[in-house]
Amino acid sequence: DASLHHRLPAGEGVVGVTDFVRALQSIGSPAPLTVEVFNDELLAAQGPHAFAAVLADGLRSIVADATAAAAPADRS
Repeated sequence: DASLHHRLPAGEGVVGVTDFVRALQSIGSPAPLTVEVFNDELLAAQGPHAFAAVLADGLRSIVADATAAAAPADRS
């Protein structure tokens, strides 16, 4: 039941999603990133459009963090 109705948005749970995305980037994976969150309470509280925006913003943040962490430091 929890896996079908109470998942958290990416970055809010216990899985290191940023590290996972960084690992995919490091091997040049062309795999697309998608969001799949089943949480009836968040959907009902926010509505489908707002909930989708929260999920998209979370994924963008994870990708940006993974990309920034993987980039070499500027040594100027």
